[in-house]
Amino acid sequence: MLKILIIDDDIITRKGIQSLMPWDKHDMQIVGEASNGKKALEFLCSNEVDLALVDLDMPIMNGITFISKARSLYPNLNYVVLTVHTEFEYIQKVLRLGAIDYIVKTHFDQEDFDSILERIKASISKKNSSIQKSSNPKWKESKILYSNIYALVTVGMEPETDESIFQFWELNELVDFQDIYEIIPGVWVFTDNRHEFVFPENFSNIMLLRISDVNDLTYTQLGKLLRNYKNDQFFYDYQPVRTRKCQERHINSPNPSILRGIVCFSSSFFSLFTA
Repeated sequence: MLKILIIDDDIITRKGIQSLMPWDKHDMQIVGEASNGKKALEFLCSNEVDLALVDLDMPIMNGITFISKARSLYPNLNYVVLTVHTEFEYIQKVLRLGAIDYIVKTHFDQEDFDSILERIKASISKKNSSIQKSSNPKWKESKILYSNIYALVTVGMEPETDESIFQFWELNELVDFQDIYEIIPGVWVFTDNRHEFVFPENFSNIMLLRISDVNDLTYTQLGKLLRNYKNDQFFYDYQPVRTRKCQERHINSPNPSILRGIVCFSSSFFSLFTA
């Protein structure tokens, strides 16, 4: 369960965020609140927090100062900025601070709270995946130890796509799975013994591949093959998932077989797309 700290000098905003958003539904818990950055740092000294919702304009210690201090003290802490600004340049500045997302307080009554929390969880999951890869920088050169592997291929990483990917991990209980790698931008690979997956209702521009005979490849080699496939063949094979449950059918021929959103083929099929 993700532990949340709300940091805002406006008590009405703090209580509103706490009561209006469906935290329990998304496996999140409010563990504390603070009226400025100084009090937030004091809270962090003795409490475990995964995500801080931070207002930037506060007395005593503003949000920018808080984030700059907290980043060095708590490198695993995530930040979502609470702001009244909607200008593109301002939002870019906020994201450069290290925030994973932002919430415009003046639009709060118009927001889809479920979408906000799904988006935040997706961003945290993506960040954690990057941290895992950086802790083992040579993972791409290692040999794949499995004969079969799944690849989740996306095109056009819009926020909605990011959210759909996280929903896929969550529906199939893969959120905390350690062996998920973004092998190239927009393509995640993972291993799993099951032959059936549950898909989100909105799963556009995304396709799940099951690739066999990969145990003689390194992740780098597989990444090159997937990049060529994504660039040259993805849209020819792609079919939208129209049902929430899909069962994969294994085939031995080198040609892909599509069954409601899952494509299955041997790694030798990729040789058609090598430069």
